[in-house]
Amino acid sequence: HPEIPPPQRNVRLGPWELDFYWPVQQVVLETDGDQYHRTPQELERDRVKDVWLQRHDHRVIRVTEFRFAHDRPGILGDLSAMVRAA
Repeated sequence: HPEIPPPQRNVRLGPWELDFYWPVQQVVLETDGDQYHRTPQELERDRVKDVWLQRHDHRVIRVTEFRFAHDRPGILGDLSAMVRAA
């Protein structure tokens, strides 16, 4: 998408690995595939990660496999708005 700069991928920030990261804009996109986001412990880990990122002034977008398959325009719109707002 032309309004969205290329992200860094699989970057470590503090104790976390981020799927997609725009450091200048402080935006993080996490892809929540079913393989790694099934158990209560995995879901709780994601919540702790989100709070850590928010406490460090980052905006987080989480995208499920379902949304990726069925709503790419919506994802791009959300991401574009977050990047522009930075």
